[in-house]
Amino acid sequence: MKLVILTICFKFGHTLFAYGTEARDTDANDIAHINFTSDFPFYGGKYTSVAIQRDGFVVFNNPLVKSADDLRDVNNVTIASICPWVLPVTKVIMYYRLTEAEDEVCTYLAGVSRDHLFLDVDTPFNPRYALVVTWIAYGSGLSDDGSTKKNVFQLVIATDTVQSLAVMWYEQMEWISIKDVIVGTEDVQKLPEDVHIGTIAGFFKGDGQTHELLPISMSKNVFSIMKDTNVDVPGQYIFSYTEQEVV
Repeated sequence: MKLVILTICFKFGHTLFAYGTEARDTDANDIAHINFTSDFPFYGGKYTSVAIQRDGFVVFNNPLVKSADDLRDVNNVTIASICPWVLPVTKVIMYYRLTEAEDEVCTYLAGVSRDHLFLDVDTPFNPRYALVVTWIAYGSGLSDDGSTKKNVFQLVIATDTVQSLAVMWYEQMEWISIKDVIVGTEDVQKLPEDVHIGTIAGFFKGDGQTHELLPISMSKNVFSIMKDTNVDVPGQYIFSYTEQEVV
């Protein structure tokens, strides 16, 4: 399995797709369960639903509440999931919506596919729907100075029922937690070498073995996700799926 870098310029730059009241999203601060209008292909499987989890990831075909603890052992994850930014949160607002083919999100993704041919060149990618999820995760009351820090990031998954892709966008990333202590962007490099950083971003097939993690996962370079990219725009990443790998 491999993760292939794509060089694509997004016209949206550092700005996420619209979310919240402006986008007529549904909001939640706990699990949210969505049934797809048609099957969503992922790692060779076909899925009919997804559960949005407060700890920064989505799980396919499993309506139960999951947490960062369920992904702690990355070599033994048994839930099919896409994970833009996984860590335990104390307070979160999640916005989400399931769009139709005519929506600007689907139209834009179809255009990106045509322009850059990173999916099957013989099968134009015209998404039947897309799920847009935005997390606003707060880290407050745990840091020494009592300050409030905020992470704002977005996951978009779309499919034409044969091919599918995911977009991860990171707009404002200010904190991770280490043993219930909030650690900010300026302090993470000061952590002792033996401190385990559990924050991860990536994909899990759910078979207990197959997965692909972004390089920043579980490292002191975790906040570089804001400046790194595989699409020529800092903080933005796009991936497509084959039956056995993320590309």
